[in-house]
This record gives sequence, C-alpha cells and structure tokens, in this order.
Amino acid sequence: MCKPGKGALRWAILFFLLLTLLGCADDHRDTTGGRRTNSTEVRGTDSVGIMAAGDLVARGREAFNSGHYQEAVKALRDALRLSPGDPALWDAYGQALVAQRADDFLSGLPQDRYKMMPWVYEKLEGSGRPLLILDVREPKEFDQGHLKGAINIPLRRFMKRLDLVPRDRTTTVLLVCRTQHRSNYVMEALRELGYQNVYNLAGGYRAYLLWKKKGSKAAPVTSRPREGPRVPPSGDNQTQSDDEDEVDFGC
Repeated sequence: MCKPGKGALRWAILFFLLLTLLGCADDHRDTTGGRRTNSTEVRGTDSVGIMAAGDLVARGREAFNSGHYQEAVKALRDALRLSPGDPALWDAYGQALVAQRADDFLSGLPQDRYKMMPWVYEKLEGSGRPLLILDVREPKEFDQGHLKGAINIPLRRFMKRLDLVPRDRTTTVLLVCRTQHRSNYVMEALRELGYQNVYNLAGGYRAYLLWKKKGSKAAPVTSRPREGPRVPPSGDNQTQSDDEDEVDFGC
C-alpha cells in the first residue's frame, strides 16, 4: 500500500481548511437559528437574542414617537454601533438625546419653577450662607443697579465665562435678570451641566425693586463704582423704562 507523500498531505489539509471557511461564510448564516440577514447583527439586545440594525432603528423610531425617549436612545445607540457612518442615524440619535433631556427637565419641573422669592433671598443673604449671584443682564442694565455682590455675565456670553462659576455643583446659585426671562435660559443650561441648587430671583430685578418699595428693610441694591456707575437719584427705587428692554427678549 502506498503512503501519501508530504505534498499530497499538505494539499489535503488545505482542501479541508477551504471547505471549512466556505461553510462558515455561507450567506452570513447564524449558527444558532440559521436566519439569514443582510446587515451586521448585534447580540444580547434586551430580550432579543439577535437583532439587525434596521430592526433597532425601527424600534428606536417607534419608541420616540410614543414618547419613550430613553428606550429610543438605547435602540439608536445600539444601531450606531453597527452603522456608525450613517448621517441620518446620527441625526435621529441626537434628536432622541435632546428629547430625553427635555423630557427629564420638564417632567421634573416643580410648580415654583426654581424661583427664589425676594424675602427668601434677603434672609439667605443675611445669614452668611454661601450664595453666588449671577446677573445675566447687559452691562448697561447692571450699572444702573444690581444686587449686592452680584457678578455680571451677560446672557449671550455666559457659556464663555464658566470660569466664574464654581466647579462645586452643590453651590447655591441665584440668577438675576430684569423679569426672570433671560435667567430661565441660563438656569436650564446650568442644570444640564449638573448644578442642582440653581434658582431664579422671582420676577427678576424689577419685581425685587417693586417689593422693596412696599416696605422691606434691607437694601442690597448697589452700583459699580470702579467702572463709572450710572446711579439715578432715586437710588434703590430706580426702575427701567420699557425702551431699555432687549428687543428680542422683552425683559
């Protein structure tokens, strides 16, 4: 009986290896269920063993349309792992993230809308407890009168001056504008950044001055001596005309 030579044995091994590779690559067939797919597959997604990227996208859109944004974010994130080069998928994922954060913010918004009443502010200010006051009005408005110790960071430049905001996100922050309109925008931005003790001066600086007229004893309204303050003769009772409002904010 003839023994096969080394060359024949080598070709036999290569032949069987080729058959094995062809069998493994047969139409991307799954070994657990034999299901054919035309896309990359992900395993272990929720209760589904194997789910195509297209199925994940469909599930994410369905969850988004029904208001289940957390589920939509998860499904679309899993789909992005499979198809990271799809611009439309990135857009859908971004919308789901924004919707989730907006839903978290609005659903958790208390009835007082994080407002600090003037008398609460004065009690806190007089207690010596740490309180950071950020006035987001324009410099001209700030020069005409502001709360004692306030730091002026105009609304549109606020995110460029985060160096003035403490890194300690437990710091109590009081935001001030003229009528609480502009400060609402900044409050939401700071809460998104993780600052949980952020409040608006209820009704804004104008409401605070009106409250002061009614007989409050404290007078924490000051001017800016270093930059040539423009303080009206009426002092703390000074109010601004509507002509000085920002046209696009009305506050």
